[in-house]
Amino acid sequence: MVAAKEEGWVLLAEDDQALRVLLSSLLRKDGHRVVETSDGDQLVLAHAGLPAGRRGRTVVVSDLAMPNQGGLEACEEIRAQDQSVGLVLMGAFSEVDDEERARALKAAMLVKPFELSRLRRLVRELMADPSASASAVLARI
Repeated sequence: MVAAKEEGWVLLAEDDQALRVLLSSLLRKDGHRVVETSDGDQLVLAHAGLPAGRRGRTVVVSDLAMPNQGGLEACEEIRAQDQSVGLVLMGAFSEVDDEERARALKAAMLVKPFELSRLRRLVRELMADPSASASAVLARI
């Protein structure tokens, strides 16, 4: 499990700077490499900019509603390029269509406010089991 954390990447997209700093700090304390972005366009670019031949799993943690491109749209674009990525979406609210699209991506949906320990455990378990879908992991924790 330690090797997966050291080799994996967390891409964090959150437009609220205070929350982004908090989440990235906690994820780094857990031993993850974190790339921070503030919108969906930057998230897609960050994913494309990850090192070629990287080892370990990539987990995306993204807000739903952000400027430019939203998190759901960005995750759909990333999933089309990378089937192995773990997807975690966060939002204060969601539409039925958002939930259906998230299910199709096998993404986990966390409703704000959520327990930080739950997000940390979700990311940790996704890193430890690269074949697990985020929705399945969330259902059991």
